[in-house]
Amino acid sequence: MPVNVVTLTKMEVGQHGRIFSLTHSNPDKVRKLLALGLYPGLPIRLLQKFPSYVIQVGHTQLAVDTETAQSIEVAKEPGAGAACSRHRYRHGWWRRWLNHRDSFSSE
Repeated sequence: MPVNVVTLTKMEVGQHGRIFSLTHSNPDKVRKLLALGLYPGLPIRLLQKFPSYVIQVGHTQLAVDTETAQSIEVAKEPGAGAACSRHRYRHGWWRRWLNHRDSFSSE
């Protein structure tokens, strides 16, 4: 396995990369993943790890169990770290929420 290839279970929430391979021991499970649109080379993003793994491929979001997540190998892209918490400040929603909350407390 190349250095920047990890299983989906080793990724952090918010990280993204490209599907490298599907290595499930059951060929029926691999066929099901292919039928759902998970092909090697497609971009993938991990949205959630608990209670199940939720991934996004294109405009499709899928929930998979741990065994299936371990069989999805992802080539992490350079600079594909988890989403930083400071991004929320860039979009301004946090500041708007604080101002909205303060307007109620001043009454």
